[in-house]
Amino acid sequence: MKRLIQTLMLGAFVLGLGLPPLSAQPAGNKIKEKLGLPDEQAEKLKAARKAKRQALKPLREQLSNDMDKLRAQIKDKAGDGDIQATLNQLELNHKAIQAENEKFKTAIAGFLSATQRAKLLLAMTGRMKEGWKGREMRKKGAMPPGNEDDED
Repeated sequence: MKRLIQTLMLGAFVLGLGLPPLSAQPAGNKIKEKLGLPDEQAEKLKAARKAKRQALKPLREQLSNDMDKLRAQIKDKAGDGDIQATLNQLELNHKAIQAENEKFKTAIAGFLSATQRAKLLLAMTGRMKEGWKGREMRKKGAMPPGNEDDED
């Protein structure tokens, strides 16, 4: 039982790594201005982000389904073999998501300078922090849903 709990905790931790929601990334003209992109680069970035979003959509849906399945298995006290199979599927899915993230990084490295990539990373990190803060505020009832973008 102790090993099962450790495995579940590890699985939950791994799932949370490096998966910022696409909404956490600055979009449109804001990103063009922040990075100082000419129109051609902005279009390439937009296309790369769209491709990433399309590739990640089924993976995220599968991830969600597998997590629901895992919750049901725990609730129903399924056997370790069934739970391990679901954990293995979650790990495979996470690796596929990581591969798509690496593919995106490689794609943008082809047309963004190191400085532009650094600015993009900093912008994404800042937006992720704001996103988490907003989620926590909504959980505590201090911020109504849908108002997290009022400050932009």
